[in-house]
Order: sequence, then C-alpha cells, then structure tokens
Amino acid sequence: LAMLALSVLSALVGIIMRSLSFRQDFDITQSDYAIPFMLALIFAASALLHPASHALIAAPSPTARTPLLYRFATISLALISPVVLITVTDPFDFQDRVIRSISVTLLVIVVMARVIQSIRENAIAQNNLMRSALTDSLTGLPNRILMLEHISTALQHSWISNKRPTVLFIDVDRFKNINDSLGHSTGDNVLTHVASRLLLSAPDTATVARISGDEFVVLDPTTESPTQSVLLAEKILDSLRTPVPTSGGDMFVTASIGVAYAPKGMDLTADQLLRHADTAMYRAKDAGRNCIALFDDTMLDLVTKRLDVETSLYRALERQELRLVFQPIVDMTLGVVVGFEALMRWNKDSESVPPAEFIPIAEETGVIVPLGTWAINDALQQLSSWITTGVVTPATTMSVNVSAKQLHDPEFISHVRDALRNSSITPDQLLLEVTESVMITDASQALTAMKSLAGLGVRIAVDDFGTGYSSLSVLQHFPIHSIKIDRSFVQRVAQDSESSMLIRTIIAMATALGADVIAEGVETDEQMRLLLSMNCVKAQGYHFFRPIDAEFIPQGIAEIQNRDTWLDNVTK
Repeated sequence: LAMLALSVLSALVGIIMRSLSFRQDFDITQSDYAIPFMLALIFAASALLHPASHALIAAPSPTARTPLLYRFATISLALISPVVLITVTDPFDFQDRVIRSISVTLLVIVVMARVIQSIRENAIAQNNLMRSALTDSLTGLPNRILMLEHISTALQHSWISNKRPTVLFIDVDRFKNINDSLGHSTGDNVLTHVASRLLLSAPDTATVARISGDEFVVLDPTTESPTQSVLLAEKILDSLRTPVPTSGGDMFVTASIGVAYAPKGMDLTADQLLRHADTAMYRAKDAGRNCIALFDDTMLDLVTKRLDVETSLYRALERQELRLVFQPIVDMTLGVVVGFEALMRWNKDSESVPPAEFIPIAEETGVIVPLGTWAINDALQQLSSWITTGVVTPATTMSVNVSAKQLHDPEFISHVRDALRNSSITPDQLLLEVTESVMITDASQALTAMKSLAGLGVRIAVDDFGTGYSSLSVLQHFPIHSIKIDRSFVQRVAQDSESSMLIRTIIAMATALGADVIAEGVETDEQMRLLLSMNCVKAQGYHFFRPIDAEFIPQGIAEIQNRDTWLDNVTK
C-alpha cells in the first residue's frame, strides 16, 4: 500500500510538472517531468510484485462489509442525484429531452432489477434459515421442533378417524463409545446410515426425525392398535441388524426403541406423547438394550418417583437426612466383634428410602462421590470414638462400600488419606469393599486406584463374591485382602450341596490369594456351624445382629460377646 501511494504521488508530481512546462515562466523540459512518471511506474510495478499484493484481491471477511446504513445512503445518493439534476434543469431541445427520458427509464429499470434481486435473495435467505432451524444439518431430517409440529398435527387429525399416531423413540446403543474410540467422523457416518435405514424401513406415511445426537424419532399417524406399533418397531429394529460399513470395517449397531401409542379418549399433547416414548426407551435400555418397550402408565410413575429421589438426593447431605448404621463382624471361634460394616440409610421426609432404590441413582448421577467421602469420614470417626471409650479393641476394623465412580475420582485417594489422619485410625483398620463388576468393567482404572490405596496400607475386600463373573486370573492382579461370600450362598448352605461346595471353593481360592474370608447373611446356628467346619471364621448377619445405629453399638457388642448359648452352639 505504501508503494502504491508513492506511485500515485509520483504520477501526480509528473502531471503538475508537465502542466507547468507549458507556461513561459517555468523552464521545465520533457526529461524533467519524465522522471516522476518513471518513478510512478517503478513503484506501481514493485507494489504489484510484492508478496502481500494477494491480500488486495482476497475475498473480504464478513465482518469487513460496509455497514448497511452507509451502503443505503451511498446508493440512494447515486440514484437520486441524476433524477434531481434532470428535474431542476430544462431540456435544451428535443434531442436533450429524449436523452433525459432514456436516462430516467434506464435508471428505473436498474432500480427495479435491483429490488427484484434483493427480494429473491431475502426469500432464499429466509428459506435457508427456516430449513436450518427446522432440520438436522447432518442427515437433513426434521429436528425436534418440526417433529413436535408433525406430532401435534397427527393428534389433531386423529380425532376424525380410527387411526391413531404412534411415536417411536430410537436411541443408538453405546454411541458414545463409537465417538470416543473411532472419532466423530465415524460417528457421523454411523448416524447417516441409521437415518437412511429408518427412512427405508418406515412406511410412506411416517415421518423420521433426528432430535439430538444419537436419538431418532419415527412418527406413524396411521396405526390402529398398539400391536401395529410394536410390529413397526420390530421392523425398524430388524433394519438395524445389518452391519454398517465404516472406514475401519463393518460395525454392528444396535438400538433401544421406546413405543408410545396415543389411545382414544386420552388428551395428549405432542410433547407428552414424545416424552412417553422417551420413557419407554429408557425402560428398553434398562432391560438390556437392543430391544423394544411399550409405554404404560406405571413407567411414568416410576420415572416421576425416580426424578423426585434424584432431586432430593442432591441435598440429602445438606439437610442431614443421611445416617450410617453398623453391622458387627464376628469371629465365631472367639465370640468377639472384630469389625463393622458401615451401611448408608436415608430418611426422606420422615420416610425411609431403601438403599437399593437410592444407591444406584447416586452412582449413576455421580452423587455417590461426595456421599462416599462423607461415609468414610463418619465411619472412621465413629470407630475412633468407640476405641477411645473402650467399647471395642484398638484392632477393630471398619468396612465401607466403595463404587466405581469413587475409584475414578482423582481426589479419592487424598480424601481417604485425610479421613485416616483426622480420625487417627491406622490404614490397616479400614476395609474398602468393591464388587466384582468394578474389577471387570474398567479393570485398568480400578487396578491403579486399588494399588494406590494398598500403598497407603488400606485393605481391599471383594463384596458379594460369587454373584459376578470374575475369575482367579482376574483377581490375582488386584491387591485383595478379604473376600466376602454372598448371602445367597450362605442361606442355602444347609439345604444345597452345590452352595456348600461353592463356599468351600471360594475359601480355597481366598487361601490361595492370601486373603481372609467373611460370610455374609448368617441367620441360623446351623449355618454358623457349617461355616466353621469349612474354616470360615468371620461372619456377619442377623444371627448376631442387624445393622443398628451407632448409639446402640455398645449394648449390642455386650450382648454378642456375653451369649453363652451361642458359644455352646459352636461346640455342639
């Protein structure tokens, strides 16, 4: 730009010098004013050959466009000025009048052409905006907004015929794994193939939409019964069984489908019908994926109840609605309490919520992380107070259940270390119980966390052993210190020889791993005697004591350790 400016300036100087050369009072020859013109050519050539010259012809960025008001004023001035000049001046003759008429006519034609072009451009832009707002950019299918309009229209028209609309909510199973492992381009390819198969398998009267990432909706307004709705879902599910071709090879994709049929006599909105199908889809996922679930009213009750539990669980700690109960672990040969298992209880609005109901929700939502940290701190503080007051011996242990979400938490190890330090409990007195599934679903993460905990001196126990799918080859890689036999085997040990044989096998495997064994769910004298005959020394269950509040523990321990009849039963 500087070179171009110098070129223009040199040319201007040359023009001025040439003009002055015609006057008698200036002595300027042709060779004098030729010099600025030569400099102008040199500067212009240098500017055009400069590497930055391509920026002058590059397309302007959208932000560099002339403001609309400035453009409007410039165009208006350019159009109005000729008209004003033609109007305020009189024509000289007939030829001048003709030229003026032709000029005005051409000006009107240009203006009309520009107006028509602007209208067409605005119409195209508006159509593009509407299409972008109502369709999915990847598949070209209608989005959630447009699908709700289609469902609403179908519900309105259904009142004048025997045909009722059906909504299928389709979710691609484990699609996040595809994106995370193979990349988003492969994921987009899978979604495109799924969309095309839905279009091919759905009837001509149906509408297919993609309402979010891996969620599709099919609306058929012509079904006459729930049976037809399920048959349509089965057809769509079958269409997805064929492998999807990808750059890395064929891939098998499954889906969970929720079906919602709008029966007569029920006043449903489009959003409600879609939500019913969504609820049924989650039931299909809970049933194991790659299946179909038909909505019924009980599903809505369960979802409402679950949402209420989930919402209240976030503030349960803050409201002090959670508490710990403790079940003693007994050495059956000595009649001494050697440990406790801390179990979480929740009283919501003066009603007890079963752990089997709120613990899975806490794990799914991630609330289990702060709840688990609180449980470890509270349990160790309680054990410390019992040791200080002489209720239990200084070697008594405390067992606390730990979920996979806690093991994945990068702060979990430091939380455990802080809890041990604050309670003055030695690490070997803390047993963290994990299930077999934790060691299978994410073995590498669980192994790293368990080794770090073992490095602190904390002991690891496998809870409910025998109900999962772990094997000795899996367990031998983990720092296991204790194995807890599931109550389902203990309760059948007196009647079922297979359960008895399985318990003996678990005890032998624990011995091979160098771990001790704790039997859960002992309820009778006979079960206790059989376990002792198998060299299972430690146990817990209703035969000794139910889980009780901390304030009743001193009395409970006194009852357990002074039961002469229990010791008599052991020796029988």
